[in-house]
Amino acid sequence: MRIISFAKVIKQLPEDQHSFSIKKTNWTNIKEVVKLFDENDSMNISRSDLFELGESSEEVSKEFIIKVLMWGYPNGGRGKNIQNALAHIDDISQYLTKSKKNNINEEDLINGTKLSGIGLSTLSKFLYFLKIEMKEYPTVILDLRLITMLRKAGFDELTNLKEITYSKGPKMYCTYLKEISSLSKKIGCSVGQLEMFLFIFGSNLKE
Repeated sequence: MRIISFAKVIKQLPEDQHSFSIKKTNWTNIKEVVKLFDENDSMNISRSDLFELGESSEEVSKEFIIKVLMWGYPNGGRGKNIQNALAHIDDISQYLTKSKKNNINEEDLINGTKLSGIGLSTLSKFLYFLKIEMKEYPTVILDLRLITMLRKAGFDELTNLKEITYSKGPKMYCTYLKEISSLSKKIGCSVGQLEMFLFIFGSNLKE
């Protein structure tokens, strides 16, 4: 199956407007998040909101980190990863601020996945919303759902990613970025639009 045959659909995807409605009830056990709701019971966060927040200052703010976690895990996440991340939010902010100034290489990426509560799925969200590059490629989200799709969907243009697993993800992330960047240029879309298409439709298409 060829992704490029869906080019018209991909180019119409509303990347910036893609949002989630986050309910306070899913976050009542994390005080740093509850504060952001004020008197409201829910909050809507879009990709555009996070891009703007990421560009609002040279240093990566705690608000940015928290809101990316809320957007990425609107139901509160699983286990203690988010609590662990927030307990070390200063370390995460320092790492991301440095990455924002200098971009990253493979060693930097692997070091990022060693931060408390942070795996490739979460780290790639931070990098994407900060518009950080790895080598010459724009970063984009890579999570378990996308990895599972890449292994099973059988898209002709992404066969170089068939062997990817979550454990191999950090070492294959640059290859993923290269393939997504190249294909998005052929389609005439952003890397975010292509990632959205793969996330939403990639596992639900049949020739």
